This record gives sequence, structure tokens and C-alpha cells, in this order.
Amino acid sequence: MKKAQSALESTIVYLAGTMLLGAAIGIWAWGNSHIPIRQVTYTFSRVMAGTPNRSVDESGASGGYKADVWPTYIAPPVP
Repeated sequence: MKKAQSALESTIVYLAGTMLLGAAIGIWAWGNSHIPIRQVTYTFSRVMAGTPNRSVDESGASGGYKADVWPTYIAPPVP
């Protein structure tokens, strides 16, 4: 009887550990699959660093503006 209980408890612990590991891998895979989508939308929605929006001459700086452009994220289609 005690061997059967020990085998049952070991099986339950093994299954719980496997489920926990599977959940961790699933969360990692979900986050990893969103990186390319986030990176592309971030790249296309940001203000380029080299964009000239001001001019500087002898009289000082003129022109230009500051605009807040926040990255927009596109949610992937749900299968």
C-alpha cells in the first residue's frame, strides 16, 4: 500500500513539474514571438535621429518643431 501511495505521489509531482515547465516555455515562446512585430512597428513609428528639423546659421537656430511620436504596436492575429 505504501509503495502504491509513493508511486502516485511521485507521478503527481512529476506531472506538476512538467506542467510548470510547459507553462514557462509557453510564456517564453509567446513573448519571443511578439518581438519581431514590436520591433518593426517601433522602427517605422519613431522619429529618425538624423532627420534635420532645425537650421542653424549666423543668426542662430530657427525652424523645427518637436512632435511626440510614440511607437504603435500591432497585435498579431489570433489563430
